[in-house]
Amino acid sequence: RLQGDWSSDVCSSDLLRATSMVVQHFRLAKDDDNFCGALMSQAVYLMVIGKLDEALAMLQESEEICRRQKDRAHLESCLENQATLLQHFGKLSEAMARLQEQEAICTDLGLHSSLVSCWGEQATILFQKGELSESLELFKQVERKARECGDQVWASTSQGHQAGILADLGRLDEAMTLFKQQERFCRTYGRKHQLACNIGNQSELLRRQGQFEAALSLNEEAEKLERKLDAVKDLSLGLANKALIYLQLSRPADGMAAAQEALALAKTHGFSACEEKILLVVEALNAAPVAVCEAKAAESGDSNTGAALGLKELISRA
Repeated sequence: RLQGDWSSDVCSSDLLRATSMVVQHFRLAKDDDNFCGALMSQAVYLMVIGKLDEALAMLQESEEICRRQKDRAHLESCLENQATLLQHFGKLSEAMARLQEQEAICTDLGLHSSLVSCWGEQATILFQKGELSESLELFKQVERKARECGDQVWASTSQGHQAGILADLGRLDEAMTLFKQQERFCRTYGRKHQLACNIGNQSELLRRQGQFEAALSLNEEAEKLERKLDAVKDLSLGLANKALIYLQLSRPADGMAAAQEALALAKTHGFSACEEKILLVVEALNAAPVAVCEAKAAESGDSNTGAALGLKELISRA
């Protein structure tokens, strides 16, 4: 749930053609000032519609112009957008290098709002690299700076990331406290997409704590929002989590139905990372009947609990 989805086609072909014409006009006019801005605008459109290689090429061309003109204010924005794409391509070291240069520019020029997002991206990379404690501390710094800048959206987003890391560190009560704070912000300001994600994350925390009925209730609340908002990726993950809850409530048939819908969504929309998680859930569901039989046999002294222990391992992996 922490990763962005750049696959949504929210940009019309007419708009893309128009920006292409603007780029070409300024290129031919050799108007570097406007050409640079046009390149960055079109790069953002290309990112939105999933043409990431083309977007990166445009940002690199824009970077060359910014450096030639010593335009550091536009360079910092260009570097952050490049870093976002490089993260998507798994080039985390290259992305971090660009963000560190952006940080230096923001500090020199006093660009406090840009510094908030720069640190947020750096913290995300640290999370992706498995450096959880370092990521957590930087997200705390992001939250403090965001509040200084009056950026309540970034402050709330940072709380959500902190909560996710705390959950991964096993600090579930602290994570839930932050998720509750984030939930209040989302409800107050009508941030429905973020709210759906938040409620789903709370559900997953409750599942890990063994509060399966409460987890199911929150999961279903999140699901209603996700369907209403057409938040397909979050819905796919939420259905996979719902399948696990059903499994732990000894309702494997309901779990399999949820998992199959999740898998169909992931396949249809090309969510490969989601698909891997869902397949682990399906594996756990397929193992459930055997595990239950062996566990019952073990109670009567007829067998061991190997399958039951294996099921627990599958659930933890999912």
